Amino acid sequence: MEVIPPAGTGAVDEYQLIVQTSASLVRRGTREPEKVIQVYLRACLALFDAGAGCVAVIERGQDEARIFHSQPKEAVWDQKLLADLARGSVQEVPHGVQGARLQRWGRDWGVLVLRRDIGDFTAAERRALARIAAEIDGLVGRLDDARLAEVRERIDMKILRDLAPKDLYYQILDGLHRLTRYDHSGSLYLYEPISGRLELVAEQIAWRKMKSPRIGETRLLPEELRRLVREDVVLGFHRSGKGWHEWTGMAANELASVLDHHVGEEMEPPLGSMLCAAIGSSRDGFGLLRLGAQWPGTFGDHELNIVRRFVPAVSVALQRAEAAEGVRRKVLDVERRAALAHLARGVAHDVNNALGAVLPLVQQMRAELDEGRLDPNRLRDDLEQIERSVDTGRRIFGGMLRWAKGSASPAASCEAARAIANACGILESAMTRAGITLELRVPDGLPSVDGRLSEMEQLFLNLATNAIEAMPEGGQLTIAARSDGDEIWVDVIDTGHGIPANLLSEVDKPFVTTKEGGTGLGLPTCRSILVGVGGDLTIESEPGRGTRIAVRLRAADGGEV
Repeated sequence: MEVIPPAGTGAVDEYQLIVQTSASLVRRGTREPEKVIQVYLRACLALFDAGAGCVAVIERGQDEARIFHSQPKEAVWDQKLLADLARGSVQEVPHGVQGARLQRWGRDWGVLVLRRDIGDFTAAERRALARIAAEIDGLVGRLDDARLAEVRERIDMKILRDLAPKDLYYQILDGLHRLTRYDHSGSLYLYEPISGRLELVAEQIAWRKMKSPRIGETRLLPEELRRLVREDVVLGFHRSGKGWHEWTGMAANELASVLDHHVGEEMEPPLGSMLCAAIGSSRDGFGLLRLGAQWPGTFGDHELNIVRRFVPAVSVALQRAEAAEGVRRKVLDVERRAALAHLARGVAHDVNNALGAVLPLVQQMRAELDEGRLDPNRLRDDLEQIERSVDTGRRIFGGMLRWAKGSASPAASCEAARAIANACGILESAMTRAGITLELRVPDGLPSVDGRLSEMEQLFLNLATNAIEAMPEGGQLTIAARSDGDEIWVDVIDTGHGIPANLLSEVDKPFVTTKEGGTGLGLPTCRSILVGVGGDLTIESEPGRGTRIAVRLRAADGGEV
């Protein structure tokens, strides 16, 4: 930086300081606001012949200001005085001290303060420092805008990728956290027109740096509020007393009350400010984005404009993600129906055997009753046989029907061990009939995984069915699970005929099948399920020796289906 000669305590050529400091910063290519402020502070110390200087910033909800930068570092400051100077509430500035308020993000942000050990500052010097503070405001503002544009571009690139909806939701919330600095929580709701309720699909708790445990909760959105929530509307709220005040001119105070909630922590800070934006349109279905801060007045026009500029790209990304999710679920449904039909053919024999013995026993019991030769001991044995047969049929059909319906729960995590056990239970008779032994190595306490229970059951049902069909002369099916940090691995291993090398890279493509009458959707469906929950699978196979499929799942943050 160029050295600016001290101006003493007389008239100050503030223009010289502004021009030289700005030119120096431009030549250096300085892009960090923090560096800009440090350079200006050092220049002011030299120009005004001050012994110490600092920049202090106002913290929301705090009486004292925080020292942002000090020269020299060991200088001692009255932080309550600095806060009063920043807020303009000082009636009389102490002798040998002068300060100029700084603005950032469209509001009071802090104060630039100089201190002399001997002598006071003149009126001309105070006016000069105010001019310098205005120059700092302008330059820092331009740098903030440039940084915002860079961050926005990076976020746009991320949200326009073909991400799974859940991953996309958190990319959006993380990006907005960096842009608006919300310090309470960011939430994304999707509106369900039939029920008139908002479902919480993603929430980031900023003050705890964690995802919310409340995912899947719903809240009713009254009809009169639905009319207010329309495309391109961004609303701002501050808490006033015990209620909410909407300051963007839409008379929507009640919406803030609907979206005000507590995560459940006893020491959770309450919401003091909110921004709410409609994502999408009422015609195509919409979502609600809510950003929350701890202190009233945290959000202003600056943050409102950031969200307003962000919403169109978010709307496009969400619509694309929801459309892709709709296609994925249709494919899953097709495969579910095909698999159910296949299972029905496979278990028909077992169900017929189980229930076929019931009718003769009932007829025999009625004849013995009519002829007066009913034996209580034989009756008890016959009833036990009927009970076993009915229970077998009920178990087979119950498992199939429950799996066919899927889980209606909106939660997105389940016990992997439960999904494996349920899938194997449905296929138990088929394995016995085919001469296949099952070895389950699933440890107790295996963590829950991301994904609905019905989806995980379909995943393991497809993989186990493929393994069974690969062993027409019998063999062994091994399913082994293990936990590795935040990942769950499940190996599905068979001793069947294996997959030819020329087909190994093709088998998980749609409509490619090695089975007569197969749909070619089994492994693609598994891939689709895993992509939706952030997982993956790999296939190893050797003709004549069998196949091993390694499934990688993501351990859930919490929540049980």
